[in-house]
Amino acid sequence: MTDVYYADLFNINSKGCLIMGFGKSRTCRNYTGQSTKEISSDFVCFEKSNNDLIGYSGYALMARRPINPKTDPHITINYILRMLNKEETEQLGIQQITSVDLGTIVKMCEFNVNFNQACDRTDEFRSLISNSNIKFLLVPWCDSMEIKGKLISNYIK
Repeated sequence: MTDVYYADLFNINSKGCLIMGFGKSRTCRNYTGQSTKEISSDFVCFEKSNNDLIGYSGYALMARRPINPKTDPHITINYILRMLNKEETEQLGIQQITSVDLGTIVKMCEFNVNFNQACDRTDEFRSLISNSNIKFLLVPWCDSMEIKGKLISNYIK
């Protein structure tokens, strides 16, 4: 089990989604559809099982108690979404990045990976996402969270 990362975990259209970046919580919580379920906001930890990455609510670790996979909220992660800010957005649609380009993925998630940490955890994150069954998505900045939420819910199936 890893230490806590700064990210959100959601179930969107029955798919496990790890969300990092800008406007992550409010967009997914309010605008990705009624079937969306929030697993954890801001505090997530991970466990790797074969080629699956399992995300857990990091609140248990913050409270310094062991995580119990039978009772603590968790989900197998199918997608990692990196919500882009206005300056990072180069095209309007959602882009999928291939897992071959791990360096780009890790670099774009670096703030969330190392947030408030005394050490650099990019190698740990790279190890967690390498050889995994995860799709990596770049979500563009949009004029409204409603538009961004619809983009996400229409893409994730």
